[in-house]
Amino acid sequence: MDDQRRQLVTALAVAVSKAQMYAQDHNARRADAARILEAQARFEREQVEIMVIAGELVIDNLLFRDAGLHGQKLVKLLRAKGISRVDLLAGLTVEELQKFVSDLADPDRELGTYSRIRAGTMGVRTASGGLLANLDLSDYNAEQLARLQTIYGAISPFRELETAGLEEIVANFLLTFRRGANLLQMISPVRSHSEYTYTHAMNVAVLSMSQAEHLGLGDEIVEAVGVAALMHDVGKLFVSTEVLHKNGPLTADEFNEIKRHPLLGAAYLARVDGITRLAPIVALEHHRKFDASGYPPMSGNWRRQHTASQIVAIADFFDALRSNRPYRASLSVQEVLHMMQQGSGKDFNPTLLGSFVMLLVNAL
Repeated sequence: MDDQRRQLVTALAVAVSKAQMYAQDHNARRADAARILEAQARFEREQVEIMVIAGELVIDNLLFRDAGLHGQKLVKLLRAKGISRVDLLAGLTVEELQKFVSDLADPDRELGTYSRIRAGTMGVRTASGGLLANLDLSDYNAEQLARLQTIYGAISPFRELETAGLEEIVANFLLTFRRGANLLQMISPVRSHSEYTYTHAMNVAVLSMSQAEHLGLGDEIVEAVGVAALMHDVGKLFVSTEVLHKNGPLTADEFNEIKRHPLLGAAYLARVDGITRLAPIVALEHHRKFDASGYPPMSGNWRRQHTASQIVAIADFFDALRSNRPYRASLSVQEVLHMMQQGSGKDFNPTLLGSFVMLLVNAL
């Protein structure tokens, strides 16, 4: 699959480069268009989608980070034209491709109209409807969950964290939002007690990124919030498993041990090269509460949670209460939202909570 995508990206980028050097009727131009057709045909699909999300190429619904210089060039070309999506449809001809490549290559020319090519912007869709709104996302969720489980399973103070894997997961979430998936369908159920930590982390990332997207934050911030949310509870991996997986109420000492996980997580993430600076902040603050009455207490001057921590804290509370746990049954979405509204202004930022409630109501 990577070879197919690389051939298509290379053919497009090379064709545009030559179009900037040769006249329209030059034989090389037609040969380049023919190579694009050959690359398209290898996908054996009625439609091949090329998208730019957060500066990354997504081809045929898969993130393609290994696109090299040709990929970087293609991203710049599409961005320069204000394009975030190109669909190549079955029945595309060399002549039509030549026209599209010429339009793409000329910085002063508007894109034309093409019968078998669709090019333009990829609008942000709401959580309540869109291309994926009614599809079963269980296989997709399982794939992302397996990726996160692998990353979590390798976490150790003595091993480097796979930040690229985290970035790929959140980029896939962003792609799914943009294709109109229903938010609640993207949340995975907890199938076993041992799965809770990383299933919860994935759900919190989905909810946090969706809210950040709903608030109109830029792609870079949405992705950074997603990575931070995936790692918000990483400190629990350094808490004893006997306490973490206890099937009943915790003693005071056990709860105090659990309450150390924000400090442990922040300390671990602060040493990770290449991870967003929001990750240790969110790990430290996600239990502090809007009025700073939570934990861990901050020494020195009082200050509020970072906005990213407030977003993640809302998602964290919601998913924790709507998930089945050994010591209590899950609550309905409506029940959890009602409880959260009672904590508005104390536990949660009222403005962010109002936005989150609206997002969830639209997804019901």
